Amino acid sequence: MSQLQILDFFYLTSDSCSFLRSHGVPNILRSHTSIRFQSLTNESQHRHHRKAIISCLRDGYTKYFDFAVIGSGVAGLWYAIEVAKQGTVAVITKAEPQESNTNYAQGGVSAVLCPSDSVESHVLDTIVAGAYLCDEETVRDGILHLAREGGHSHHRIVHAADMTGKEIERALLEAVRKDPNIFVFEHHFAIDLLTSQDGSDTVCHGVDTLNSETQEVVRFISKITLLASGGAGHIYPITTNPPV
Repeated sequence: MSQLQILDFFYLTSDSCSFLRSHGVPNILRSHTSIRFQSLTNESQHRHHRKAIISCLRDGYTKYFDFAVIGSGVAGLWYAIEVAKQGTVAVITKAEPQESNTNYAQGGVSAVLCPSDSVESHVLDTIVAGAYLCDEETVRDGILHLAREGGHSHHRIVHAADMTGKEIERALLEAVRKDPNIFVFEHHFAIDLLTSQDGSDTVCHGVDTLNSETQEVVRFISKITLLASGGAGHIYPITTNPPV
């Protein structure tokens, strides 16, 4: 197995705001005006940049876990709770853990709960709501779940007022905080995946993060790394997505 390779990244300043926003660079990196824009144009600069990154990792700034989870929404937290039965878990999030897209989801969750309802009826409603474009096998397996409240023929929407996502996030975070095997790292922005080549396969060994409060680089080494950071809603200049 070859030496760990750190993927290239750029430190970007807020004076290039329009360029950064159009390329989906988050506010958390754009706000660091004390760090200059650096472009790696040749191999010499590449080596120097990589050495600079590694030199930031002082003793105590490398952490070891069985699992590293990037993201604190419903996917990341649920995964963390499940795999915590098998080992230690680091949940890495760029802001406070509740600040995720899950927290902003307002609609309900659809499930067959009413005695007069059936899975078959739910499957049919899902296919109809998807304009008959859904793959029926996928719908039945539940891997891809299309829920559209207006398209249901039975009362099967479970919600917590208009804050269903917030309640789901609250419950998951409560479970995470009670689990002694799960450790949450707030204000740690993932900047690089640590990878190596094993033949034709690329293997991930963890992630480098930037602590946005201390400006220090913290490395997480893990057996398994899960990327559950959600969508890039702010890749577009005009969007109703929250800045998370």
